[in-house]
Amino acid sequence: FCKFFSLPYWSDISNYNYETQRNRIRQELIPYLQLYFNSKIETNLCRFLDNNHKDCEYLKQNTIKIYQKIKHRELIAINYKQLIQQHSAIQHRVLYFFFLYNLNDTVSSYTLKTILNHLKKKSSVNLKYKRLKIRNSNEWLYISKI
Repeated sequence: FCKFFSLPYWSDISNYNYETQRNRIRQELIPYLQLYFNSKIETNLCRFLDNNHKDCEYLKQNTIKIYQKIKHRELIAINYKQLIQQHSAIQHRVLYFFFLYNLNDTVSSYTLKTILNHLKKKSSVNLKYKRLKIRNSNEWLYISKI
């Protein structure tokens, strides 16, 4: 890029510190993989990362759309019956977004999994997490502060 646009460039000495993982990957692992496994490894990794980015953006957009569709109009609640009809990847993301959006806090994957397991088994949810009470009633999953 710099050569193409005739821009000056200089090397940072930290790029040669092999105790940093990214440097070892760039200076040792990638050349090794190119030499012994796949000469187009960089191209393939770039393609993979680009596709992964597009997939993640698609999931984010659908997560928000589904959240908007199943959230309660007035309370901090979502329609869990509609949630569990979604793909598991979306279920997890919507539930994560639900906590993040309403409480500005993240919830552990273990807690999300526990909640989803209860909902799928059609059993009652009555959990305490941090200073929150998580419960379900009728078709709604509610969050309230303790």
